Amino acid sequence: MIAVLSLALLCIFLSVTVALQPGDRVSMLTQTFHSDTKTEWLDMPLHLMPRFTTPGSHIFHVTIPKFAKNATEYRINPRNDLKVSFTFLGNKLSLPNIQVYNAKERVALKKLVVTFTHDEFEVVKVDIEKTCKYFLPSFENLSTSLIAADCQFLSTLYFRA
Repeated sequence: MIAVLSLALLCIFLSVTVALQPGDRVSMLTQTFHSDTKTEWLDMPLHLMPRFTTPGSHIFHVTIPKFAKNATEYRINPRNDLKVSFTFLGNKLSLPNIQVYNAKERVALKKLVVTFTHDEFEVVKVDIEKTCKYFLPSFENLSTSLIAADCQFLSTLYFRA
């Protein structure tokens, strides 16, 4: 009986401590904040998840939260900021509140460089560099569809040993 229990505990321990291999997908969730509303934590589509030790670039489309719980449409208020948060590896690492649209300065994020620092088998740190910002027109000329179209950015993923 003790041998069976020991074997079960060993199996549980090994399943939790499995190391990442080159090319393995790094689990990733995202959440968007806008106008005092937020989306649920959403799994990234499989083709957008980073791969361990493999650099890559993807266009990331920000999910816009509904402006009310019972709303059937999504709308962006150009006078409010839009932020996105990411979490990796089951909440082990996170990038909170990355500003995608700054309402006060009317600036949108164009490119986000994410750098994963890793050892041989796991990601130990994640950093970002926001680049290529540009100005949007004044509020009078700013449509919500224009902002919605601009709420996408190029995310470039790097792995550094």
